[in-house]
Amino acid sequence: MNHFQVYANGELIVEGWNQRYAKQILIYLVMNPSVTREQLCDDLWGDVAAGKARHNLRMYLTHLRKLIKNDEYNFLRLDKDHIYLSGNIECDLTAFIKLLDETWIKQDSIHKQQLCTQLFEQLHKNSLRTLSDDWILSLCNKWEEKLFTLSQFMSEVCLESEELTKAIEYMEWTVHFQPDNEEMLKRIGDLYLSYSKLERCNELSN
Repeated sequence: MNHFQVYANGELIVEGWNQRYAKQILIYLVMNPSVTREQLCDDLWGDVAAGKARHNLRMYLTHLRKLIKNDEYNFLRLDKDHIYLSGNIECDLTAFIKLLDETWIKQDSIHKQQLCTQLFEQLHKNSLRTLSDDWILSLCNKWEEKLFTLSQFMSEVCLESEELTKAIEYMEWTVHFQPDNEEMLKRIGDLYLSYSKLERCNELSN
């Protein structure tokens, strides 16, 4: 979610990811473990002629298979039309999205708050910002829209329980996801003002 790293059977694979679209293809396959060659080409190289894209893909997959030691681990399976990612595949992004979807549909407020806490503990300011391909940007926008709504929800919850500092932290996330949202900017300004007043009151009382 914050930077790109790949381990195969516990071994960090460092080199080769910036060659022959290895990084882009692996990210795509982690998010789409079973896909047709045609769909992958359309999503990653939609502006390239279909025949040339399929030809290039064969070379790219050969490179990727060597990188992830496919002869040994058999993570990548191919046939004439399809590409499959198999085995015990773990990814922090897919785990996070699963938790996000679970949190989004949760109706019970207490449980929703608990899941939100887990979500935002995993987030950093550069989370999701390393994903730049067109096919995933639309997904990132949807994820951030949900996170924007959930951060508002948590800020309001914290305000109700008079946890002003936490309310500000969650409101900062809303501004992070929508920096041009004037309503959120006003809200966080009001929260900072309330915090300043509270600090002055505490100083006077001491």
